[in-house]
Amino acid sequence: ALKLDIAAIDQLPPISLAQPGQIAIKPDFTNKLPRVPDPDKLLRVLDRSLRDSGIVLGSVQVGALQADSRELSSVIVQATLSGPYPAFKQVLSDVLTQMPETTIQSMSLRRHAAAADLATGGERMDANLSLKLWAQPFAAQSVR
Repeated sequence: ALKLDIAAIDQLPPISLAQPGQIAIKPDFTNKLPRVPDPDKLLRVLDRSLRDSGIVLGSVQVGALQADSRELSSVIVQATLSGPYPAFKQVLSDVLTQMPETTIQSMSLRRHAAAADLATGGERMDANLSLKLWAQPFAAQSVR
């Protein structure tokens, strides 16, 4: 009888056929992720991007580290913000460009009580933003 150990198969690197008869190992994208999620770095990047944007940071909550040996590690950072809509797009672009290990989990926008911001010419919005920072699985960290 043939026994198949699924756990051992999961530990093998991904492969592809480069040419018929040849096997090439593909790099694992998780190797490019940080070893642990760094919410402090995200908050520094967010702070720098917010400085001249016209967006006001209301509150920030950093969730607990989510990790196990087989899944990517992650931390959720939630923030409330208020400012002109075009600035939200620029701030998100800055954060996601500087921290590619970050994804937007959710974002809700609501028109601010004041119809428009006369200083910037943009409509003011209140936002609830949830970002997720990804990192390597803990099992990958213990191998190195």
